Amino acid sequence: MRKVLALALVVVLVLAFGAAASAAPKWTFKMGHPNPAGTPYDQSANKFAELVEQKTNGQVKINIFPNNQLGDWTETFELISRGVVEMGFQIANAQYDPKLNFAYYMPYVVNDIEEAKSAYAPGGWAFGIIKDLWLEHDIQPLAVWPIGFAGVSLRSMPPSPGDPNVPKNMKVRVMPLAACSMTYEALGYIATPIP
Repeated sequence: MRKVLALALVVVLVLAFGAAASAAPKWTFKMGHPNPAGTPYDQSANKFAELVEQKTNGQVKINIFPNNQLGDWTETFELISRGVVEMGFQIANAQYDPKLNFAYYMPYVVNDIEEAKSAYAPGGWAFGIIKDLWLEHDIQPLAVWPIGFAGVSLRSMPPSPGDPNVPKNMKVRVMPLAACSMTYEALGYIATPIP
């Protein structure tokens, strides 16, 4: 609960502080993420921290800890849930709760980037589902950052690629997530999880 209140406070501070905010207390938060310093992921986290500091006239500072400095993504998720780390810029930990597979891996739910922007923006249907799942763990999501669209590369054309009822008799390497394996098996492939 402490974590939810802290994140809610950040949002309120970002929206509420104007030029006369100099009398307000100064807050410092930690934000961890799994990617190396200098990557687009890290640059986005730093831009967020910069905007928060700017919009609160320096009253809120977010220190960014890239490259799993606060723990790997599974540990950081739990630390945020327990209120030890205030913020994270990372994927959901489905190892912590299998329902969070939905928040991490949702294939074929949108057709293009414009539909994705609408679905995953605050107020969008997908964001609403993700938010409810995260709130069960006392984590308040502020936004969804797309990792990108994915595809499959195959050596040859599978039989009836658009028909999931036709067995493809082809192995597809997939992430070691139950949801990922189940998706490709439902599409007629032989899912082979790799660590």
